[in-house]
Amino acid sequence: MTRMLAISTCFLTLVLSLLAGVPTARSQDVVVTYEMLRDGESVGTFESCRGMGSMNEVVEQMIIDGTGREVIRKVPGRLRWPDVICTRGLSSSLALWAWRQQVESGDVVEARSEVVIRAREDTRPIGSWRLDNAFPIEVQAVGAESRTVELIRLVVEGVERLE
Repeated sequence: MTRMLAISTCFLTLVLSLLAGVPTARSQDVVVTYEMLRDGESVGTFESCRGMGSMNEVVEQMIIDGTGREVIRKVPGRLRWPDVICTRGLSSSLALWAWRQQVESGDVVEARSEVVIRAREDTRPIGSWRLDNAFPIEVQAVGAESRTVELIRLVVEGVERLE
């Protein structure tokens, strides 16, 4: 019984630390990076990327069930893709800024690109996503405490998990 309580306490501590965002020993030892390729050419490596996925709006339909009661059935509505946001330490590369400049100058047709994001844990590939018709709606350098971070926000018209 004491052993079971100790195991349960360890498990609960781990779960609570993950929920609270407290780093575990594993998350401190493993480095995940994200390489972004635009039309096959690398535009940089990032420390974080999020938003590679999809979602549906929810449509509520009023229906009559078998007993004659009105009930609400929820069904998938329009398919959407969230913005993809990646961050890294400030880089001397101007590739992101040049890409954003295409959008600012109105050349959205040329700015739309196939983007692939490759995630690596240390040097081992752990996943990749293809972003269809992606283009940057935001690029900025943000000063935070002791360093400056570059952020890019992409809008996309499709996401596919490749591996």
